[in-house]
Amino acid sequence: MSRRGATLVATFYPFAKGALTATGIQYSTEKVTSTDGYETVEEKTVELPQNAIIEEIEFGLTGGFRSSSTGENVLYKWLIKDHSQSSYDTLVAEQTLTTPGITSLEYSHAGRLSMPGTYFTGTEYQFDIALQVKSGSAGGETAKGKTKNSSYVRIKYHLI
Repeated sequence: MSRRGATLVATFYPFAKGALTATGIQYSTEKVTSTDGYETVEEKTVELPQNAIIEEIEFGLTGGFRSSSTGENVLYKWLIKDHSQSSYDTLVAEQTLTTPGITSLEYSHAGRLSMPGTYFTGTEYQFDIALQVKSGSAGGETAKGKTKNSSYVRIKYHLI
């Protein structure tokens, strides 16, 4: 019989370490897409102690999005993967913002992750979370995205 340690909780605020705005809110550098596919706005690695076993992951993630024109859709999604993997599992499914326009709009997603996935098994002590964005149509228009510093990841884990 193996002995499990006490449950520990760690909260990380890995995103948006950029300059403060005039209102005191901090965002990442805005990503402006240059292709028709998804592009990464920001990707961060969360690291626990090497002997940690994840029990639960809670998240609260906020991104700001806009388009280069008032008639262009913007698509985005939040992703997660074990640090050693090259592909992602979906954390927040693809969202379509119908013509958000040129003023940035914020969208938040919160919940608890059901594990495991294909590329995120929850068995590694390091994992990556990323926000990706793309334009809703091919050619000519761009999508813009940024992460907000209030985005968090809270992990319940125990040590072996």
